[in-house]
Amino acid sequence: MAGRPRPVSWIATSNLAKLAEPGCLFLPGPTLGEYAWQRRFSDQRAYSLCGVTHTICTPGVMDALGD
Repeated sequence: MAGRPRPVSWIATSNLAKLAEPGCLFLPGPTLGEYAWQRRFSDQRAYSLCGVTHTICTPGVMDALGD
């Protein structure tokens, strides 16, 4: 598949039904709590949440992981 163009489209995080199509919401950080709570009010199995956890040494990040 390398080198072959693939269709790309933007999906608003508020469009929960559309987020289920790719099956995963990738976020560029470890703060997933807000999006986990948002997903909780619809189908919790519709899509997964994935975030980058390259550093967890700050209190703010540790709190976000706890969320």
